[in-house]
Amino acid sequence: MNKTSRSRSRRSIAQPLLASALAFAAAYGGPVTADDLAGAATNPLANLMQFQFQYQYNGGYHNSDDTSQMGVIQPVIPFNLPWASVPTLITRTTIPYLTTPEIDLGRGGRSSSIELPDGGFVDVPAGLDGKIDSQSAWGDIVSFGLFLPKLNLKGQTIGIGPVVSLPLSSNKLTGTGKWELGPAAVYINTNTPTWQWGALAYHLWDVADSQSDRNYQSKSFFQPVLVKHLKDGWYVGTQDLLWSYDWRSEKWNVPLGVRIGKVTKIGKQPVNLFVEPIYQPVDDGVQMEWAIKLNVTLLFPQ
Repeated sequence: MNKTSRSRSRRSIAQPLLASALAFAAAYGGPVTADDLAGAATNPLANLMQFQFQYQYNGGYHNSDDTSQMGVIQPVIPFNLPWASVPTLITRTTIPYLTTPEIDLGRGGRSSSIELPDGGFVDVPAGLDGKIDSQSAWGDIVSFGLFLPKLNLKGQTIGIGPVVSLPLSSNKLTGTGKWELGPAAVYINTNTPTWQWGALAYHLWDVADSQSDRNYQSKSFFQPVLVKHLKDGWYVGTQDLLWSYDWRSEKWNVPLGVRIGKVTKIGKQPVNLFVEPIYQPVDDGVQMEWAIKLNVTLLFPQ
């Protein structure tokens, strides 16, 4: 993939994300009245509507000399439920568009699979020699529905519910070709002043085919949450680093990184801005080695 086409591809991902962010800001901007908006913005179980626009540049790969990139749109929409025991439902949907790195099939068995946006793996098409060029396509959509039961636990919140993966992608290097379903659970603790900690865990099994010639899927995921809030809306921590294990291919994906962010306003619109460098040490296929993530999240407090 030459420099001109790579630059054009970067613009093709970044420009729609920026345009969408500005459109949402113009339509929904309003005053912020909640003093704890920064804490809510980093809490995955907060009753706070959010629209996340994210760009990730993957600057290095294990078993590939190329780079890639990914754009993500992620709406988080809470719903008030009519049940006193379970008053809230939090939905979170991740919609990725990505480019894949160039794959050198001459590197042997470790180049026979490529990492997906959700942390799983797909096999590269069989019977090919040489190199597979970089490709751009949608990834599969992953959507959560987390029910928050009312508990007598001060400063602690639990969310449980289903997670589903929708096979939006028809590209065999960016999607699984399977409908997937599984359970999810989240725990968040805010008892320690200025700190948030907890975790998200879920599992996906394939339940139906979108493409009948694709391999079965069984993947476990764990996402640690640890955030330290500073002054004036600043914070540091880890929040969306998704560790995964693919039971079919027996491969791990363990990204490490630290997010530096600030909750502020652009005009009247509250936003959560952050940058996050990432390093992924596991070398077991065509996997991202290092990346940089940039994020703009529009916040809509009630």
